[in-house]
Amino acid sequence: LVECLFSLRAHLAWGPVGPDRGLLGQFERVQRRIAAGLEWFIHHPFEAVLKQALRHRYVTVAAAVTTLTVMWAYYDTGRIDFSFRPRIQSDRLDAEVVLPYGAPIEDVRRVARQIEEAGLRAVKRADGESMLLAVMRDVGRRGSNTAEVNFYLVPQDQRRTTAQKFSVLWRQEVGDIPGLESLFFDYLVGPGGSSAINVQLTHPDPKVLESAATDLAGGLRNYTGVTDVDDGYAQGKRQFDFTLKPHGRSLGLTARDVGRQIRHAFYGAEALRQQRGRNEVRVMVRLPESERRSLYNLEELLIRTPDGGEVPLFEAADIASGRAYTEIRRVRGKRVLNVTASVIPGVVNENKVLADLQATYIPGLMDRYPQLKWSFEGRDRSRRDALGALGYGIGFALVAIYFLLAVLFRSYVQPVLVMISIPLGITGSLLGHIIMGYDLSIISVFGVIALCGVVVNGGLVLVVTANRYLEGDEDPARAALQAGKRRFRPIVLAALTTFFGLAPMIFETSISARFLIPMAISLGFGILFATPVILILTPALYVIRSDIGTLLARIFKRTP
Repeated sequence: LVECLFSLRAHLAWGPVGPDRGLLGQFERVQRRIAAGLEWFIHHPFEAVLKQALRHRYVTVAAAVTTLTVMWAYYDTGRIDFSFRPRIQSDRLDAEVVLPYGAPIEDVRRVARQIEEAGLRAVKRADGESMLLAVMRDVGRRGSNTAEVNFYLVPQDQRRTTAQKFSVLWRQEVGDIPGLESLFFDYLVGPGGSSAINVQLTHPDPKVLESAATDLAGGLRNYTGVTDVDDGYAQGKRQFDFTLKPHGRSLGLTARDVGRQIRHAFYGAEALRQQRGRNEVRVMVRLPESERRSLYNLEELLIRTPDGGEVPLFEAADIASGRAYTEIRRVRGKRVLNVTASVIPGVVNENKVLADLQATYIPGLMDRYPQLKWSFEGRDRSRRDALGALGYGIGFALVAIYFLLAVLFRSYVQPVLVMISIPLGITGSLLGHIIMGYDLSIISVFGVIALCGVVVNGGLVLVVTANRYLEGDEDPARAALQAGKRRFRPIVLAALTTFFGLAPMIFETSISARFLIPMAISLGFGILFATPVILILTPALYVIRSDIGTLLARIFKRTP
């Protein structure tokens, strides 16, 4: 700037250089007009507002406290969602479906086609065929009982319907499909979408644990807007459990003997191995296929006893039909089940559902199933861990800022006047997320941390200036007024340059940039909102501090 405005004046000028000629002269005239307009604003509208704020300083502080209270209530009631990572909507939507283990592949294909047709109907309800690029159906990639249907949409700036709204339409078109284990719709960028609701249950008895999970899943289905409910366990392949009878034990049989003979009869026993070229051929001996087709053949299977006799299997052991587990999950050695569900955005808030579960449904569940333990996992666990870890860091930073300011001011009260702009700056960050339509995330918290250091600078220069006027025999109200007018220009310009510098990132629409947008929103809108706080609230608090000091001095002076 110095080189352009001074060294290159001749190159910028279209004619003789002067205040009224050439490009530089025009620039200087615009500069003078802006400076004059800013000075007029400082000495007329701003000075009038600041005088009223100082005259009614206690009302000013009450208004600030009210603003903080309202914003905290707005967040605490769950109207602003918090997720560990930014919830960035993708141009690709996935419908992941799981059928019972062992389901015929024809049934899986039929359900996948049904979901695809529902998605095509949802496209027609939205923007029409113009929003659809491609459709892909994948059956059996993650298991013979699973399928995935992918819809690829045009970029967001080329369609009216967002991925979130399209997922709602798609879910409505699918409706209820009987016999599904789970159905999950994912429209977010990032690896593996996570369920909004994730309740982890544990109990010493697996049967009681499954009953409690089924009970909780049924309770979740009663909430409006809660979908894709999964009770956390799925039935596996059919199996037969054998339990030795007293008669079988009396014949000298053991569970190992019975299991080995059943395996040899139906799977086969290796009789010999024969080398055939480079390959080794195993010869297995088992019952003929005609004797391995029905449960009757199993029950009538003759089991050889240690003394050389034979006994039918149904006389030696009890046979019970059941299902094998497809997955057994343990946490710290305890068997657990995770009951999960998704929510329809705009219909219900996941934080409200979790709060209602904890307050009303889960206490009754604990009464019905003694020894049952539970915890919120998934997104809620990530949120708690992230905020807990960052809470310590923010607390340490604020304490460090306070002591640095205390050393600078040689006061324990004036640092509070400077730091009071931090919570109101955070209020501006929340407003920014509401205005821009973004949920809070861990990236937003990073922006808040940066905001804490930035907003302190404006309050610092204002209080330092007020102290200098106070040292010059000005009364506190006059000193605060003069300091606000004197530091209006640098404080406002610093805030505006910061906001407009972040504006390209805030208003960026590309998916790759959206992960950093919440941090830019926190910093940009936070400092924009904190600027009037610094210029109006800080002078009012400065005068209130003087009022309290004067009152205390009178009280102690009257004390004998």
